[in-house]
Amino acid sequence: MANVTQVLGVLSDIHRQVAAGQRAIDLLKREGATRLVYLGDAESERVIDLFAGEACSLCLGNCDDDALGEYARFIGLDIHPEGSVLEIDGVDVAFTHGHHHTVVERMLRAGPGFLLHGHTHVRCDERSGRTRIVNPGAFVRVDRPTVALVTPARDEVRFLDVPPG
Repeated sequence: MANVTQVLGVLSDIHRQVAAGQRAIDLLKREGATRLVYLGDAESERVIDLFAGEACSLCLGNCDDDALGEYARFIGLDIHPEGSVLEIDGVDVAFTHGHHHTVVERMLRAGPGFLLHGHTHVRCDERSGRTRIVNPGAFVRVDRPTVALVTPARDEVRFLDVPPG
């Protein structure tokens, strides 16, 4: 069986925008995402429900409470603590919401291939040493909602505009 290169569909800061969140997930899957990574600030069980049944890893944001995390676990989602790392096709992919600066600094010192974060609502793709830092953007307080497709094995990042409703 041939190796399948994983493509991460990365989202953050949906902030209760359920319809836009669904459009974003549909777009990411159409564009080839094999796994979703949600970086927090859902603020609603309805947003968390969007990820049910999907291959997905989530972390909570500063606008999410512990009860939302418990709900995500209850419906069977793979919820991670701040500063978690996934190994994707041999590449360490660290992810966090981004509101704890000490967590971000610790993760950068560890030197993963990728560091995915949200929180700032500012889309970015930059490097710090050997680490590629990606923020997919957000769904509120932005000119247009965006998400990202990340292919760690190929060191590729592509941003996508979420279509309007």
